[in-house]
Amino acid sequence: MANPDWNASGEYFETCTCNYLCPCLSSNLTAPPTKGDCAFAFAFRVDRGHFGDVVFDGLCFALAGVAPGPMGAGNWRVGLIVDEQANAAQEQAITAIASGQAGGPWHHSRR
Repeated sequence: MANPDWNASGEYFETCTCNYLCPCLSSNLTAPPTKGDCAFAFAFRVDRGHFGDVVFDGLCFALAGVAPGPMGAGNWRVGLIVDEQANAAQEQAITAIASGQAGGPWHHSRR
C-alpha cells in the first residue's frame, strides 16, 4: 500500500561536523564529508504540514545522526525527536516522513 501524499513547510535549521562550508551544499549530497563521517542535526518547525488527512501544523521535530560517507550514498544512523505535543497519529506521520518511509528527501538515506 502506498503512503499518503504529504507536504510540510516552515523553518529548517541544520549543523554538521564538516568544515565551513559543508561540501553537501555545492555537490548535491555527493561530496565526501570533510572529516570522514558527517555527524549532523536537523531541526524543523512546521508551520503547515499534512500526511494524508493528518495535520501537523505548529509541531517541531529534530533528526540527529551520522552519515558514514557522502550523504547521498545513504546508510545514515539517526535518532528522531518529535514534539511532545504531537498526538499518536501526528507522531506516526512525522516518523514516516523523517525516516524516509514516506518517500521524499530522506528516502535515499535508507539505502
